[in-house]
This record gives sequence, structure tokens and C-alpha cells, in this order.
Amino acid sequence: MDKKWSVKEICEKIWEIEEEEKLFEISIDNIFVWELIRMEVYYEITKKLGVFGTPHAEKMSKIEKIKYWLILLKDAILNNPYLYSDNADYLIYDHQRKVKKEKKYVDIYTDYFLKNLKNKFLIIEDPVDGKHLSSRENNIKFNDLIFIISGIIYKLMPIKENKSFQNIFGKLKSLEKAFKIDLNLEKYLEKKIKKHKVKYFLYKKLMKKLNVKKVFVVVSYCKIDFIRAAKDLGIQVNEFQHGTISKYHLGYSYPYNSLELKYFPDKFYSFGKYWNNFLPSTKLEIENYGFRHFRETKLKEKDKKKNQILFISQGVIGEKLSEMAIEVAKKLKGYKIIYKLHPSEYNRWNKYQNLYKNKDLSNLEIIDNNNKNLYELFNESEYQVGVFSTAIYEGLAYSCKTLLYDLPGIEYMKDLIDDNYCYKFSNIDEFILNLEKGFNKKVDPNDFF
Repeated sequence: MDKKWSVKEICEKIWEIEEEEKLFEISIDNIFVWELIRMEVYYEITKKLGVFGTPHAEKMSKIEKIKYWLILLKDAILNNPYLYSDNADYLIYDHQRKVKKEKKYVDIYTDYFLKNLKNKFLIIEDPVDGKHLSSRENNIKFNDLIFIISGIIYKLMPIKENKSFQNIFGKLKSLEKAFKIDLNLEKYLEKKIKKHKVKYFLYKKLMKKLNVKKVFVVVSYCKIDFIRAAKDLGIQVNEFQHGTISKYHLGYSYPYNSLELKYFPDKFYSFGKYWNNFLPSTKLEIENYGFRHFRETKLKEKDKKKNQILFISQGVIGEKLSEMAIEVAKKLKGYKIIYKLHPSEYNRWNKYQNLYKNKDLSNLEIIDNNNKNLYELFNESEYQVGVFSTAIYEGLAYSCKTLLYDLPGIEYMKDLIDDNYCYKFSNIDEFILNLEKGFNKKVDPNDFF
């Protein structure tokens, strides 16, 4: 690997190949394959090039896999959406990660919408590490059965390696050549298409059975099987914004092909006007819905704890960011450093060697659980440090003085930096210099939410 790639360069190269090879136009058995696999291939490229680390939980051992499948099987039987006895005007495929609210775990992106909903609805939910945190209410069912069936049947399905398959496989090889990496695309493509066919069939059956009128999703680029089923039935697809959107977020950025998207939602519930310019210029209907969870749970602002710095971690850059946090803690003894891990890092941060080795530093606190509300941390911290987490915007709305570490993904925050909401730094000296500059821009939460 000769070249050190940035997120910006990777995205621009992918866009170039998409245009040259006409990747969006190729279909296999009526499946527009590139749109189906685009985001996963991007993640694999960034991982192979060493740009991002592993974003979420690592591979399970054989025993863990057996336990995982047994739990899936239990939930597949007890919470089978196909046994739901009523119709559902709205089918909601929510975010699997839940937040505890009033002794109950909820999806913060759909919870407030559902509170005011008069139509009949059913929620379907994915497991996280084989578990479901949602209460077993009548209108919540689990996707475990669909996961099990697709995980078994795809292995038994043959695939016709027709001209279309060879055509797209040949064109996708352009990505491997451009980045000088092996993506094992032929095997991956075959598995992905077969699994997609099974899930698509099952979701279509479910939507027909429930007589669904509209579907709602969170993180649309991870739910293509579901979206294609809805669109082929003429059902409107709606998406709730769940995080940062930027020119370099490939889940939403289609500079050369926005008019030809087959599996993008019909309507988008946006956090606010700030984000709308980053959305693809399709016939997309946009509603400035706001981030209701933020607005309705925002704490009354109080005096900040002087010299408290909150680091906001993320799985893909966590190790490098934690190394900077340790450097800051050692260099600035008069500052209290709080390192807030992302929930996906709670069970694996002991692999961040520098952080784990220095976990007992007197001015460092590592938070690896949900016992303390993130908004409490924003409310009391004078500074926040991160890279491209959506939480950065929430911290700004709590008047945190903001510094962004120049790591892969910083490109997502270009507009934020250009508009002087925060400072960017690339080493400890720049960090200290920016810390002493002063922060003058007043942030209105309405800017983002």
C-alpha cells in the first residue's frame, strides 16, 4: 500500500468510478446491485486502507455464536411479526440501539413520532449482540426470524452467474485496482445478492399480510431489502434522520446519480434546515421535523465545571482519539478529562492499549456505561473534543467549546469548521494553542435541531 488515503480522496475516487463504470445502471435479477452494496463496500475499503478501525463489536467465538443463535431462535418464536394478529397502517423499522427513558428503553428517533400517532402501527426491531432491550409490548416484534431464515436459506440457493453478474463483478474490480486492495468481491457479491433475495421476499410477504400503507426507517442505507420490498409494493418510504449528514457520508451523498436512485426514501424527516443541502437532489420530500429527543430532554443549562474536557469517542477512530486524550491528561494536569466511550466500545476498550494502561490517571475519568446521561456531561463540561460524531452538534447546543481532532472522518465536519463553530487541531501543541484562543461564536440550538 503506497498511498495514504483520506476519506475525501476515497469518496472522490468512488464517485469517479461510479460515473465511469455506470455502476448504478447494472442490475442482476432486477436488483440494482451497486446501490445495495455501496455503503458496505465503502466501509470495507476504509478498513482495508487503514483509514477507519472496526466500528462496532468484533467477531464472535464459536460458543458466542451458538448462544447468539439460540437467543435469536427464542425471540424468533416468541416475537414473530408474522403472527401479529392485526393490520398495521404504518410499519416502523426502528434503530436497534436504545436509550433508557422513564424506566423503559426507546428508540430516540421514532419515539416522539409514535407518541402522537393515531394510525395502527407495528415496530420491527433488530437485535444488538443477540439481545433486545425494548419491552415486549404488543406492537413491537423482532426481526430475528427473518435473520435466521435468510442466514440458512441463502446457503442453499444457487446463483446464476450470468452476463450481468460477470459484468458488475468486472466493473467492481476497478475499485480494487484503484485502491490496490483485495475486497474478495465475487464471494461477497454472491452472498449479498442471495441474502437480499430472501429478506426482500420475507419483508414483502409481511407488508402484504399487515396491509401496510407507509413504512418508516432509521438508517436507510442499512435497510435496502426492506425499502425495495416497500417500493415494489407502491408503499411510501419515510426516513428519520439519525446522525450527521455531509458531502462525504456515502449513505446520503450521490453527486453523479441522485436522480436515478431506486432504493432511497421518498420522504426524509430532517433534524433541521442545516442538513437539507447535504441530501441527494432526488424528488425527495423533506420535512424539518427537528430532533425531538434533544429538544424535549434538553436540560436547563447550568454553570460549567471550569477546565473540564469531554472527549466523545467513536468506534472507527476510538483508539487514536483515546491516545490524544491521554496525552492531554498528562500534559494538562490542571484539567479534568472525561473520556466518554461509544456504546459499541463498552466491551472492547481494553484493547485501546494506551487508554487501558493509563486508566488510573488522577485527572482522567473513563465512562463505559449508560449510567450517566450524555446531556449531563455536556451541561457540565466547558470543552468537548471529538472527530465527526453527531453528539458534537448536541454538545455545541449545550455551549461546549469545541475542538475537533484531524483524524479520518473530519471531512464530515468541514462546514462546521468553515463556519467557525469550532477549531481543528492535529497535535497536542495545536490543541493547547486553540484551547487558549477563546471561543466567541454563540450557538443557537435551532441551527442544527
